[in-house]
Amino acid sequence: MQATPLLPELLSRALGLVSSCPCTYPKGCPRCVQHLDCKNYNAVLSKRAALVVLRAALEQEQGRVAQQQQQQDEQG
Repeated sequence: MQATPLLPELLSRALGLVSSCPCTYPKGCPRCVQHLDCKNYNAVLSKRAALVVLRAALEQEQGRVAQQQQQQDEQG
């Protein structure tokens, strides 16, 4: 099974997870954006940047899905 059909849902859930996390630390926390096994000690992470990237990726993916649906509708 490919992840492509699931991508909008995955991005939406990731966005929900990050945006609903109650942490106030700018780099996020292990619950939202940090990874405990990060070799860079999560030094380059940013909760705000994660939200920007997730929103942009979700918007692009929703546009792609809408365009595909429109093309399918036009083909009958």
